[in-house]
Amino acid sequence: MIVNITVEKEIAHQSIYMNPNLVAQYSHRLTRPTRNIPINLRGTYAALGIILNVYCDRKYIGPSCSEYCEDRDDILGHYRCDYCKGEKACLDGWYDSNSNCTKKKEICFPRNDHQGHFLCDPVSGKKICLIGWKGRKCDRFGKCYLRYKKAKSFTS
Repeated sequence: MIVNITVEKEIAHQSIYMNPNLVAQYSHRLTRPTRNIPINLRGTYAALGIILNVYCDRKYIGPSCSEYCEDRDDILGHYRCDYCKGEKACLDGWYDSNSNCTKKKEICFPRNDHQGHFLCDPVSGKKICLIGWKGRKCDRFGKCYLRYKKAKSFTS
């Protein structure tokens, strides 16, 4: 777990004729893992520019590196640990990393014909009925829509 990280660097001038003289001392404090963070440290006589990457220990993820993570594909979860992003990445066909990717993605192909009238949720694969349609297969008109169609046909 990362509690606090301090990056320190001292720059000294040394020649063969004299002892080293401290030219500048820099300090930068971090409280979480970072990726490609540019840090410009400036002193009285010198400046130092660095690109900093701080990663969690192996098999740990999260903003404070406190969540243990090991790739799995079994009844307890279907994910791989993405150490660069610091999160669990669900395997194909599974979703919801908050539940260890235990929710199976439904196979869904959008339709608007006699077999159904729906779109598909890109995450879960669940059917989303088009306006006016309802039912498990989105193959029945809603009551309000039917009343509207009947009322309209009487007035025409």
